Amino acid sequence: MRHGAHTQGLWRRRRIAQGSLRRKPARNAAENYAAATLELSRVMLGAMASYERFAKMHGLTYNALLVLMLLYHATPQGGSTQQTISKSLSLPKQTVGSILGGFKKKGYTIEKPSPTDARAKAVSLNDEGMEKAATVFAKLNAAETAATLAVDLDDLQTAVKVMRDYADAFEKGMPQS
Repeated sequence: MRHGAHTQGLWRRRRIAQGSLRRKPARNAAENYAAATLELSRVMLGAMASYERFAKMHGLTYNALLVLMLLYHATPQGGSTQQTISKSLSLPKQTVGSILGGFKKKGYTIEKPSPTDARAKAVSLNDEGMEKAATVFAKLNAAETAATLAVDLDDLQTAVKVMRDYADAFEKGMPQS
């Protein structure tokens, strides 16, 4: 006969008291923070991997998905420069340039002189690029909506606040080189 969870807990405490079952040694605060940070990193990487898989399903990389999203929202305002995209997404300019070159080759973008910087070009999506982006983001929105509905809104908002606070604190704590 299987004992209930409460009874199992009583038996475990009794065996610990008798010395037949050892307790795990208590962790110190540094070990607890290290374990929590490791778990946080694992969870963030897992989420990024999910977005990477989604992007690949649509012939994109994760970074290309981000650039496409930025261009999708910037196109109605006249597009964005490579430098602005790079700064906005914290991506190297070379990476952004390669992605934009790929979009240009696929026929998704148009370039015009930037109204704010004569040396730069404003990149925006053409009709084909906007159609591609709309299709991709409709599917992404559906997946994200399903995921957010599976999580309590308060928990989701708390997670966003904690991640933002952690990222800010991490950035402040990084050594300056």
